[in-house]
Amino acid sequence: MAAIGELSASIAHDFRNPLAAISGSAQILAMEQTPLQSLDETTFKTLVGIILRESNRMAKTITDFLQYARPAAVHSEWFALHQLVSEIVGRLNAGQHGTTVERIRTEFNEHLACWADRQQVQTMLTHLLDNACYAVAATAGEIVVRAEESETGFLRLEIRDTGPGIPPAMRGKVLAPFFSTRADGTGLGLSIVHQIVGNHRGSLEISDNQPQGCVIALHLPLPQTTTL
Repeated sequence: MAAIGELSASIAHDFRNPLAAISGSAQILAMEQTPLQSLDETTFKTLVGIILRESNRMAKTITDFLQYARPAAVHSEWFALHQLVSEIVGRLNAGQHGTTVERIRTEFNEHLACWADRQQVQTMLTHLLDNACYAVAATAGEIVVRAEESETGFLRLEIRDTGPGIPPAMRGKVLAPFFSTRADGTGLGLSIVHQIVGNHRGSLEISDNQPQGCVIALHLPLPQTTTL
């Protein structure tokens, strides 16, 4: 019960600021009987932009919370990893990151197949690539996706970026629910990734990229290493 209370309090806290921004913008618009005529175009677009942005932020918080609170069962299948990454990059490119997405490179065989739940791997990679785009947004940094089958029977999938990195003291904290260093973050992205990889009986590790940045590696078991 204590855990549920903490989650509820975190959600309420995350909703308070977006609701205040939406309410404030709507009140300004409501004060004008003919806002399209009395407000200048820049102010009108700014207020509407705030409402749309904060509404999307709240919707993302709800989606992330439901994914974390009600994890789906794992239904593994073989699928083309390169195609999935390309689809995710395409969706990110249509979002808020702009030219940052152009700096995402893949360094693995385009015929490499992944054995996992495709939808859940898509969720993990979307969160990880979104975080990486945010990390390098202010620089000319790059993001690299690497993957290979290990001799120990796992698929190692890496997201490497050249952003500021994650200090060792924070690497345990960033996996905890509702912990975020992003102003627009829900604090559930890495928690969801950690949960999904655990449900696949895999593991996650965070390390330094060289000379700068972060590496998040997912280890997903291949069929022969899965215990039924």
